[in-house]
Amino acid sequence: MAKLQSLDPDTPMFAQFKEKTGPIVLANTFFVPKERTEAFLTLFRRQAEFMKAQPGFVSLQMHKGTADSQLL
Repeated sequence: MAKLQSLDPDTPMFAQFKEKTGPIVLANTFFVPKERTEAFLTLFRRQAEFMKAQPGFVSLQMHKGTADSQLL
């Protein structure tokens, strides 16, 4: 289950979403068990195609940890 979590206690994430200040960078970290990696990547690719079609979208990248890490 995905979990949204504010990291800045003084400025909650949803307060920041309301601002219309221009470009933003969003970095997500996912822990994906090895047996679910392919299903996760399939879903990620579908969502990436949706995002690429949105106005103002610039780029998207997926990074994977090394040494058999399950972090994406």
